[in-house]
Amino acid sequence: MTTKKLATIAAALLISVAPAAAIINQPVHTVQAATQSQKGKVTLKKSFNGTVQVFNSKGNATITTQKVNGKKMTVASTVKSGSSFKYYGKPILIQGKKVDAKTSKNYHYTTASYVNIGKKRYIKSLNVSSMDGQNVLILSSNSRIYDKNGHRTTFNGLSLIPKYMLVKTPAKTHASTKNDVFYYFSNLSGSKKRSLNTTTIKGKPFYALGNGAYIYASNVGFVNGNTLYQASGTTTATILNKIHVLNNKLKSTSKLLKIGQKVKVDATKTTGEGDEAGLYFRIAGTKGKNAQYIYWGDDSEYGMDQESTTDEFQGNFNLDNHLAN
Repeated sequence: MTTKKLATIAAALLISVAPAAAIINQPVHTVQAATQSQKGKVTLKKSFNGTVQVFNSKGNATITTQKVNGKKMTVASTVKSGSSFKYYGKPILIQGKKVDAKTSKNYHYTTASYVNIGKKRYIKSLNVSSMDGQNVLILSSNSRIYDKNGHRTTFNGLSLIPKYMLVKTPAKTHASTKNDVFYYFSNLSGSKKRSLNTTTIKGKPFYALGNGAYIYASNVGFVNGNTLYQASGTTTATILNKIHVLNNKLKSTSKLLKIGQKVKVDATKTTGEGDEAGLYFRIAGTKGKNAQYIYWGDDSEYGMDQESTTDEFQGNFNLDNHLAN
């Protein structure tokens, strides 16, 4: 889908009463002008360092001057994690900077959604744990909208919600069970697994948007700011750096995968321990002695690598969904 097409969709979202809206490659102030009177409350998720970074309307980190040991220092602007703020307008998409992969391997800036919390401050949607008291989703793919019978429909006049967007869901969460295909860790230590209630339509799990509208659960990358994992099945890997396919002993073969190439994967494999642990993904349809793998990268970075929301990618390829490892 073209950027022009997405921008058209975004404009429709902004003038509707949909739970979230997007705009791409257009000035953010035009969004604010149309929606300044619309406001609610967002709660931020807790972070390890207790803070959440603040950005301006162009998606650039803002800075402030503070005195440290009697000396003035320039530091990144932050707000307290876990706190609540009024938000203004609807979530927006801001186009990220393009980075030359040849000179900056494994580091990419791209589109991400942001929420305006006032005073020219924006926070990334990745840091939002709830909006207006509801759970929130960040999309990992452009998402068509369906009704309870699995037929394509519209939601407040829209038939598609763009990739990377933050949307609310009336669905509730529960402690994960063996029957849940998707789950996330709800605490910082990663000891509590939770899943968002799904609706099964034609044998596949969907998340509700409200008013009888649904999207594929597989099109969601985050729930309440937490990485969503897929317990089983396949997903698509999009290659970011040239890499060789590996055999079942994880030895390099002559087969080379190029940047932008897409490969289906269906399982993970980890070698080493601690900081030396490496993460590999098995190419779907290969098994046993004929199994083939591709090397993702540092296992400790997995789950904190979503380029659409963190701007930083630690792995050799992007995944439509995070397979459980």
